[in-house]
Parts: sequence; structure tokens; C-alpha cells
Amino acid sequence: LGKTIFVVIHQPRVEVANLFDRLLMLTSFPGRLVYDGPMKDAPAYWANLGYPVPQDSNATDHYMDLITPNDRNDKSCYFAAEYLRRQRPQIAKEVEEAIRNPELRRTTLKYLQDERRGQKDLGLGRLPAVAPSKFSV
Repeated sequence: LGKTIFVVIHQPRVEVANLFDRLLMLTSFPGRLVYDGPMKDAPAYWANLGYPVPQDSNATDHYMDLITPNDRNDKSCYFAAEYLRRQRPQIAKEVEEAIRNPELRRTTLKYLQDERRGQKDLGLGRLPAVAPSKFSV
């Protein structure tokens, strides 16, 4: 657990959003969680709540339209309440398990080192080692 890294991309293109492993969405004013889970599961989650992604539209734009307070489609309170009811209990269990089981915890450096080892099979040639520095992990 050691470190958390957030990357904020507002209204990513479809091609960029499809590269995400995990999606964490918050409302603005105040920042309330509305979704925290695998990107691939997001369309089904939103559809199960009655708001499927319209055909030929950008899913992340659709989600943002629904959770932006004071927007004409504002459903932010509904999605924040559903997050608390549907997702938060499972996430709380996962956090508790990670706290109890040290083998589930990885520092950011360890995570990056593990990822680099996996990249060796991609045929990218010799990759430099991931190591801590005063500017990074």
C-alpha cells in the first residue's frame, strides 16, 4: 500500500479510456465517489443502475454528464448513494484484507519493478532497471 498514484484525465478520448485498467470517478463540489472498479466493468455497472452508455457515444463523457452537479442530467446524488450501497462495502473488505495480509501490499517501487519484469517478454530489448531516485519512487 505504501504510496498511491493518481492520474487525472478529464474527458479522455475513447481510445485513451479503453487503456485504463481501473476507473475511479468522483463528483465535484463536493468530491464524492460514484464508481471505483475495473474500467471493463463500468458499462455494465452504469447500465444496472438504469443509465446504459448510449450507442456510438464516449462512455466517460456519458458518466461525466451524469455526475456533474448542476448539469441538466445531474444524477450525482443518486450515483454517490449507489456507490456507498453497492461498491464501498466490497472495497472496505479488500482494504482490510490487504492490511491483514502483508503479502498483498506492494510499494510503488515494487509494483513498477514487477511490471518491468513482465515487459521483458514484449520484445522491447534491454530495458533499464526501475530504481528509486530523488525525483521518483
